[in-house]
Amino acid sequence: ITRQSIMTLAEDAGIDVRRVAIPRGMLYTCDEAFFTGTAVEVTPIRSIDRVVVGESMPGAMTRRLMTEFLDITRGRVPDRYGWLTPVPATVAAPVG
Repeated sequence: ITRQSIMTLAEDAGIDVRRVAIPRGMLYTCDEAFFTGTAVEVTPIRSIDRVVVGESMPGAMTRRLMTEFLDITRGRVPDRYGWLTPVPATVAAPVG
């Protein structure tokens, strides 16, 4: 779900998104890279096999997708995708 959400954000930002197998060597020449998933959300990759990715810091695209994703999932901006499910607060029953 998280990966698909990031892909949607990227497509909406005009980024060409493709899911293809690439040779490992191509990773060594990328300008930026990140992991995405439920636990890591969006986590920049600083190196691959000890080869520094870009400038060894999150790139502009990574920062943009990370910020937009976190803003939506943290409720800082409206959820225009319908990803969030409101959970009503409960009132605790008196004890005793």
